[in-house]
Amino acid sequence: MLGILPDGVYTTMNTTYSLWLLPDEASRSFFRAAITYFAERFSTPVFIPHMTLYGGIRSDDLSAVIAKCEHISKRARSIALSIASIGMQQERFRSLYLRVQRTPELDGLFTCAEEIFGGQRDIYPHISLLYGEIDRREKERVLREGNINIAMRAEAVALALWDTSGDVSEWREIAMWEIV
Repeated sequence: MLGILPDGVYTTMNTTYSLWLLPDEASRSFFRAAITYFAERFSTPVFIPHMTLYGGIRSDDLSAVIAKCEHISKRARSIALSIASIGMQQERFRSLYLRVQRTPELDGLFTCAEEIFGGQRDIYPHISLLYGEIDRREKERVLREGNINIAMRAEAVALALWDTSGDVSEWREIAMWEIV
């Protein structure tokens, strides 16, 4: 584990945690630039480039959440992430995103997280570039202007546990594990 907040800092049921896959540094720089570009164009929040592996974790026991994430990290290996296409929805956290092609390795990691945390989730791997409820035509216009090249691959090289309670500006990293 690379970094962690002290026990007891975030331990209420009002806290929501998310487990993210983080891309390699070169890809992270590309995604960060795209996120910043769209945030400036639409006056929306800037956020850390990531792919949610398991979100909506609610617990009053941070130590148990960290232990589960650490268990997942020990089973994880770096994973190639192939960008399949650009997607848009009228949903706050999937406003504009890059669809990530499903692979057996990625599906296995999603399944592992489901088994550890319990409960099934829709597996929809993606890397968001824009948060907010923005008109589809506006997003399409800005995409054309920005000439975004999506023919790329990234590598997921870390797992990170984040407190995703409240506004995006209040989100905080709790712990991170390298995966190799």
